[in-house]
Amino acid sequence: MIEIKATQAAQPQAAPVSPLTFESPLAGPHEIYLPIVASKLVPANAQVLVIAYVGFTPTYQITVLAQLLISHIAEGTSFHKTGSPAISFEMVGGGPYITYTTPPTNTNDGSWNLWAIYDQYNICNRVAAEGIDEVWIYVDNQPGHDYGWEWQANGPLWKTGPHGNSENDDTVPPDCGKQMFTMGFNFDAYDNSELESWAHSVEHVAALTEESGSQRCDFYHLGYYGVFNDSNPCKNYGINYSDVSGFTTMADPPTRTVAVCGEVHYPPNTTAAHAHSYDYEYAYQYGNTTTVQSRCMNWQCSTLTNTVAISGNTWGNTETGYLIWWMQNVPGLNNDSHGRDGSLRPNWWDFRLHR
Repeated sequence: MIEIKATQAAQPQAAPVSPLTFESPLAGPHEIYLPIVASKLVPANAQVLVIAYVGFTPTYQITVLAQLLISHIAEGTSFHKTGSPAISFEMVGGGPYITYTTPPTNTNDGSWNLWAIYDQYNICNRVAAEGIDEVWIYVDNQPGHDYGWEWQANGPLWKTGPHGNSENDDTVPPDCGKQMFTMGFNFDAYDNSELESWAHSVEHVAALTEESGSQRCDFYHLGYYGVFNDSNPCKNYGINYSDVSGFTTMADPPTRTVAVCGEVHYPPNTTAAHAHSYDYEYAYQYGNTTTVQSRCMNWQCSTLTNTVAISGNTWGNTETGYLIWWMQNVPGLNNDSHGRDGSLRPNWWDFRLHR
């Protein structure tokens, strides 16, 4: 669930462009385009507070896992593998804070009590003092350790929570006056698992109209996560257009034979009908050798002819390889991707990491 606390009104800043070769069927005005964000300089390193609750000798060293994730995020936020990363994390204090106890839990269902964790580590006070931008919590799968959430967020703009969004919902972290994500990782799973969780948080932000000012149909497609009914966010904003050009679009032959970038669970060479069936037999097929045409690597809403052949070989047939490739095609720092009105898209990583 999502509670919008406030919105940031933003008007599109269109620049003169060449005539579009594909006209959007949407009727204007399109007041919820992504705003242009002036991010031309490489940002300073972001500060991540890494906390670990250790119940026994971990399968993988927490410091190694955190450093791997930091490396993958830097690589993934480098637009098209060129230039500087849009997000470079460094750990507060130079390493994880490890405690040999179980994490605090709430009395409702035994899941993590994030308010208690924030209080335990004095996080809200440290956000301002130490410039903390994000919190990562590592646990193992021992009893009392393993019931948390992949990601949660809170701040002045919006918050998310699985049990509703009352102010007393301790499964959502407190609002420390800064829009922040709190990630939950299992350190008995390898780095592809934590990178997947982090990528899911990216999906969420890209689809939040009110938070980012985005036209969600630039990201969604018809049937996103199996939603074909009137609650589909693209229903009122041109589902046919979105279904062709939305970032997460997959090929669905014979009616739609060209994919874009796919979803975290479903690469773009997954048949869309399979992905939207909720049949997890077709999920996580990162080594799928099916070859399809995709416009992911030159995602432009101004043309539909810029396609290349892709398959699992494109990202090395691994989950980590796919997620990094997927992230590298998200419009990032100094990207050259044009939106529906022809103007350059902003750096979307500015919406994922508020600084």
